[in-house]
Amino acid sequence: MLENNQPNFERSPDSAIASRIPLSQFRREKYPPKPNGSVFKREPVTANGTHSSSLSGGIKAGKGDDQYQSVLRTLFTTLESANSCGRDPWDFAVEVSELTNAGVNKHLLRIMVCHNLIEHRREITESGQDKRMFEPEKDVVLSDRSCFVLSELGRSLIRQEIKEEESQKKKPLHAENLTNGNGSHQVPIWDTLRRELRLGAVLVKRFKWPASNQEQILRAFQEEGWPSQIDDPLPPDPKICPKRRLHDTIKCLNRRQVNQAIKFRGDGTGQGVLLEIKTEK
Repeated sequence: MLENNQPNFERSPDSAIASRIPLSQFRREKYPPKPNGSVFKREPVTANGTHSSSLSGGIKAGKGDDQYQSVLRTLFTTLESANSCGRDPWDFAVEVSELTNAGVNKHLLRIMVCHNLIEHRREITESGQDKRMFEPEKDVVLSDRSCFVLSELGRSLIRQEIKEEESQKKKPLHAENLTNGNGSHQVPIWDTLRRELRLGAVLVKRFKWPASNQEQILRAFQEEGWPSQIDDPLPPDPKICPKRRLHDTIKCLNRRQVNQAIKFRGDGTGQGVLLEIKTEK
């Protein structure tokens, strides 16, 4: 029976306090920035908490700066699917190959296991069995047959994240507060401490999860006084196509804005970023 395959996870004290501390505070304490200002790359999730049309669609968003949160939200989507079908969450457990093929490395998965955000077991289902079967895996030992589900703490954090998103519905913008590039306009502000992008008093985007590439671009705009265009400020990486990385980062900047007041675009060469301030009529 499945019950006999329960792993002996030690309950993290974090799960007992998750509902009593702000999510942003938990992340800052759990994953502080490195001394040089860089942060561990974890990706904001692009899913909205509802059922997706396919599992791969949920994972695909994890490339680039959205990797970390994408893992959590993908597992949350499978959990919701299991609940809607009245099945055990492990019946919809995600295979390690699904995650690694989408660009998630095992190092990240081990960190998430250590922080009790996800749980893993080894699938031992044999051909002909009508139910998926699992056995515990030791600590952070992963195999080619490892499968993952959200832990209690992971579920709590994602549900709190969704609740916060629901409470921050888009507010209407007033046209008199914004102008296009032909006239004077309010200068955007990137608040590094709050990790918020604003246009005057209007909140454009709040980063609830570390997104190093997006934040690097916003810092560059801030340092240069918010010109209409900047060169790609992301550091070179021989393992990454710079044009593709910049393209993906710009897409992430335009996603999940609380108010669609600022639009970022590529300059057509793959080497620069354009800034547009929208006007609502």
